[in-house]
Amino acid sequence: PYPPFRFPGPGNDSLSVFTTGARVHMLVFWASWCSPCRKEIPLLKQLYARYTPKGLFITGISIDSDMDRWKTALAEEKMPWQQVRVPEKELEDIQSVFRFTTIPFLVITDEQGREIARFADYSETALDAYERVIGARIP
Repeated sequence: PYPPFRFPGPGNDSLSVFTTGARVHMLVFWASWCSPCRKEIPLLKQLYARYTPKGLFITGISIDSDMDRWKTALAEEKMPWQQVRVPEKELEDIQSVFRFTTIPFLVITDEQGREIARFADYSETALDAYERVIGARIP
């Protein structure tokens, strides 16, 4: 399982990327300046609406170095799921742990934080792929 990472949220409070009680966790690595990341947000909103009541927990994990741009994007996109930002000094370590070099990057884990799927880059058909993985765990 992935370690129980904690990062600062928009209010600078320390938030865990996982939560107890969730059957499936989706970690969404993104940035305000990443146009494919922003295109993916409507798809994620659909997943959030459909599966959160059944046990999905989504955490948006921004790799923005500019906190103001990140907060502006949060206000513009109105994502209803938890948002955190990786401090710049920790970014290289996080990229190494999760083994990613491109965003958007999604990791789906089980309730223990064990990876069950990963997706890199934006695709218009991504929603179907995400739903196959999530739907297999949350009917």
